[in-house]
Amino acid sequence: CLGSRAGKRSGLGCGFSGQLFTHQEATADQQKIQVVAAELAPVVTISQGSLRGVAATTRDNTTYHKFLGIPYAQPPVGPLRFKGPQAPGSWRGVRDSSSFGAVCKQRGAVSAEDCLFLNVFTPNLPGRRNITLWPTMVWIHGGAFVKGSGDVDPGHLLDLGVVVVSVNYRLGVFGFLGLAGSDAGGNAGLKDQVAALRWVRSNVAAFGGDPRMVTIFGASAGAASVHYQVLSPAAAGLFRAAISQSGSALDPWAFRQHSDELTERLARRLGLGGASGQQLVDCLRTVDPEQLLSVSSLLLAAGETSMYISEPFVPSLDHAVPGEEQFLTALPRDLEEKGLFSAVPYMAGTNKLEAGRFVGSATAMENASYWNQIASHLERIVPAELQLKRGSNASQAMASRIKDLYFPNETMSYKTRQNWIDLQTDYQFTVGDQRRLNHHIQHTNHTYEYQFSYGESTHGAEVSYVMCHVPSAESHVCRLVGEMWTNFAKNLDPSTAALAWRPATARDRCYLDIDSRSVLVRGTKVAARTQFWQGVFGPKY
Repeated sequence: CLGSRAGKRSGLGCGFSGQLFTHQEATADQQKIQVVAAELAPVVTISQGSLRGVAATTRDNTTYHKFLGIPYAQPPVGPLRFKGPQAPGSWRGVRDSSSFGAVCKQRGAVSAEDCLFLNVFTPNLPGRRNITLWPTMVWIHGGAFVKGSGDVDPGHLLDLGVVVVSVNYRLGVFGFLGLAGSDAGGNAGLKDQVAALRWVRSNVAAFGGDPRMVTIFGASAGAASVHYQVLSPAAAGLFRAAISQSGSALDPWAFRQHSDELTERLARRLGLGGASGQQLVDCLRTVDPEQLLSVSSLLLAAGETSMYISEPFVPSLDHAVPGEEQFLTALPRDLEEKGLFSAVPYMAGTNKLEAGRFVGSATAMENASYWNQIASHLERIVPAELQLKRGSNASQAMASRIKDLYFPNETMSYKTRQNWIDLQTDYQFTVGDQRRLNHHIQHTNHTYEYQFSYGESTHGAEVSYVMCHVPSAESHVCRLVGEMWTNFAKNLDPSTAALAWRPATARDRCYLDIDSRSVLVRGTKVAARTQFWQGVFGPKY
């Protein structure tokens, strides 16, 4: 119908059946059609070229536009495999941005090496009018640094006055392989995140986002990534606030001091034992990516996997490469202790029953062999950071101390499984979270701590509430959480009209317990256990 009318518009302004249109009426009608088309498939021009997005609506009927699969760096393939991200290219014409880009290479998913894409979700598209730029929240996904993507639906956050950006970054061997004496310095995946933040600073205003009001947030490995960005001088000044949901660079699964030895193991398994340094990296660049994935999954020895190091290639100290920024030059715990980090407002927390997702099924835990295996390898609960030799009197004594804290005069069994969940929750998440916060409260007056206790509250449970992907019966919780998260991005204070959330300080330690009835609690989470671990780590806690 629209096409028929448009086809009749000529200088005479004649329509059907002798009906007359003035030139002004025809022009006005045409403009209306163009406005509708622009709203449905808007075009935004950035430094690289023009992008055509697509309109969508939230569950609460907020209209927004999404621009998906935007390249923020060159494809990291061929000679660029393992290298830091390179500046993106440009394009001619209008690039279709109505679908997500490729997921970064990972096991068990359709994925590709050419994957350095980000996505922008904006309810504040400038169009033809002058607007006030909105705070921008940049989501960094989790997945143990080996899986996941930025293919998300920000949901309720888009109802609350923010622009959201989500990011893909290289994973596993492609993102975290490094070797001294080569141009593979390591931490390419974390450097990808820096490149994405620089892209946001340069381009987000075109989508209605404020580049001066960027908050980075993420869960699990994404939360640890947020912490790494806070620690790295490479990212300084690219964001003004940070939120870590169940993850820290101080967690045992999130850091390995060096990746060189694993790179050499990988080479030997691939039959490249004679090569070294740059020659070895150049050889690895010719290996089929699927083969790299499959072989890298076989690199960890039994003694390493027993120490909760579940993946070989994770963040580590990286090597200097000429012409490339170093990301991490000192141990995370040393940077924390010395206050060598961006002292931005920080909100961080953990879930009450994090490890409930990892300890195994009820059927497995009902079997006596499950607990016999734990008892026979009890030293695996001794933090590797303490550098106690396995089998030594000191290591065995520490293992006994930890067991006695969580199982006082109790047998490790199915009946005491909650004690085991608590131990693993603390060991893998809460301790690292507390250690980080202990240092940050000394450098910023805007440090907020929480514990998510609602529902099952296992690892990752809070993400659904942040973005409100929950049944309507639970919408009251996600509305509160979403409002707190976005208020922090807007005001550097997560308090709402109904709930005052005080920052934690050295003199007034407190945290918000997020439940069906959220309350501010004085002191630290699980205080007795926290005090124990403080004694274990000493001044570095």
